[in-house]
Amino acid sequence: MGKLLEQVKAMSALVRAGDPEALRRWYSPDAEVVSLDGRLIGVDAIVQRLREALADGTFETIRTTWSVEDDETIAVESFVEYSTGGHSVQFPVMAMLRFDDDVVVAEHEYFDRQDLRRQLGDDDDNR
Repeated sequence: MGKLLEQVKAMSALVRAGDPEALRRWYSPDAEVVSLDGRLIGVDAIVQRLREALADGTFETIRTTWSVEDDETIAVESFVEYSTGGHSVQFPVMAMLRFDDDVVVAEHEYFDRQDLRRQLGDDDDNR
């Protein structure tokens, strides 16, 4: 296992444990996260996003299924199971993370939002 994958797995363990504040150690103060939900700038926004996700549910599983590292960048695919409001959704997430001095400076993630809506029974709108 490469160094960056070890770091990503440590971050995933904190998410599963429901500890958003501990993630501060893994992101630079001005880190950028880009996803289907938009663009977050700064560690405070990143921690707040996780707080909101944990207020609505729990991450039951985050399991790495594939990864490749090059210098300070890792591409990683993970299988995620998230429970919320009596529902459980399962979906793959693809992420590219760029590290600098052992902290994330940029993260781009992708997951299929329509698949999540179908699993939650909310696939009749096109938001």
